Amino acid sequence: MVDIQKPRILFVDDDPMLLASTRRQLLTKLNSYELVFCDSGKKALEAAEAKFPEIIFSDVRMPEMDGPELLKQVSEKFPTTVRFALTGQSYEDQFDRTCAVTHQVFSKPFETEKIRLIVENLMYLRRSIGNAPIHARLIRPLADFPDLGNVSDIVRRLNGPEMSIDKIVAAVEKDFTAKAHLLSIANSAFVAPVHPVTSVHGAIMLLGSSLTKAIFLAVQAKRIADKRACAQNALQSCLTYGVKLSLEIQRLAIAERIDADLRECAVMSGMLQRFGRILFTIHGDDSYCQLSQSAIKRDDQITRIEDEVFHISHEIVGAYVLLLWGMDSRVCLAIANLPTESSDVTKLQELLASAKSRLGPCVG
Repeated sequence: MVDIQKPRILFVDDDPMLLASTRRQLLTKLNSYELVFCDSGKKALEAAEAKFPEIIFSDVRMPEMDGPELLKQVSEKFPTTVRFALTGQSYEDQFDRTCAVTHQVFSKPFETEKIRLIVENLMYLRRSIGNAPIHARLIRPLADFPDLGNVSDIVRRLNGPEMSIDKIVAAVEKDFTAKAHLLSIANSAFVAPVHPVTSVHGAIMLLGSSLTKAIFLAVQAKRIADKRACAQNALQSCLTYGVKLSLEIQRLAIAERIDADLRECAVMSGMLQRFGRILFTIHGDDSYCQLSQSAIKRDDQITRIEDEVFHISHEIVGAYVLLLWGMDSRVCLAIANLPTESSDVTKLQELLASAKSRLGPCVG
């Protein structure tokens, strides 16, 4: 029987034992949702037709209709459904097909707590977005931007369960702009390396995969929006502010002796603080670009314009897309600045607020 009150989440796998195990572990963890378990792509499509699925998790390798084909059909029929792939073995031969239709790929066996968190946090942010018209444009996966050189491929590989530093390095080496940006950050006062960093491999090892991902997400968004002439100054301002804010947060986190893992999250939340504003520039019309450009020195003026145009804050928009694209949920919730029960997120929000107050209301 269809439960019209609860949001529907689909889980698809042809392995009956794994599907049964997933059911046992998740039914109690996600009891606010209608969880539907299907052993084939055909049954999953029938379940989706019966009631719109908010999220679908699908195995990659299945007979008759495999995961990439199922997710492709879901993307065409239900474009605002969030699509995740699950793989228990190497999927390199399916890499392009899978990434073209999914927001993230998770390895099997997966941690049910990780699945619970991604569902709860995505739905929390989606409820915050509500009926804002921009939502349909935010749901696009990374691979929907195929003309950005190697940056999409780099971020997808950083997200993947089979992350290979050597393959990421090879992809970065082919992209001069991406390489220059990475080395620039690695050698900046923001990082303050003991010795100059001259190689891509050295930069990734120094910065870590999460911060490397944050850098390339910013590069990717900038490339998407750079095609609009009126957007370039606003974009550069957002990225410049992100570096300044990250540096200030790093100082505060070190002074407070925050542990290394949470400090890395704090730095990323600073760098990506205005990622949503970049997305507004991408999805807004020329009038928005011109209005925001005219208010470039006053953050409060831009915020008022955004509220009028989009009916949602850039913080929530940025957090939602970053979570879709594989960023640490603590970073995303810190950026969204919504109420939370997580002590880690609360600390990140406090660090962000303190750093922003030190920088003042400037934009760039």
